[in-house]
Amino acid sequence: MPFDNSKNQARARNIAELLGHVEKSANANQADPAEIAATLEPALAALGRLGLHLSVQEDSAAPTETLAATPMPVDPMKSLKPGQRAAIILADQASTRELIASLIARLDHQADQLKGWTDGNHSDLRPQ
Repeated sequence: MPFDNSKNQARARNIAELLGHVEKSANANQADPAEIAATLEPALAALGRLGLHLSVQEDSAAPTETLAATPMPVDPMKSLKPGQRAAIILADQASTRELIASLIARLDHQADQLKGWTDGNHSDLRPQ
């Protein structure tokens, strides 16, 4: 089930509605940013666990405070195995010609393995 679905969209609308009530209360009570941040600390911590880091930004021209969401930088390389990371690094540094030659060599190797399989020789079909 994808994350962007009707249930999560409804939940996000509820969160926005609740924050609207908090904003109205903060404006009516002339709350300062520290009070708002302290009140919203549990919600801000929950957003932090989702990878969103929120900070209170003071703007001298505007009396109200804004919360700016900055997504946490995600390193896609961390989810890869060391050999996969090395392959990507080498591929980034290789020329197109080298990449094509490597791909052809790999396809030839796979074709040789499949030929061995159809000939009844299964000893060359070990996982790599």
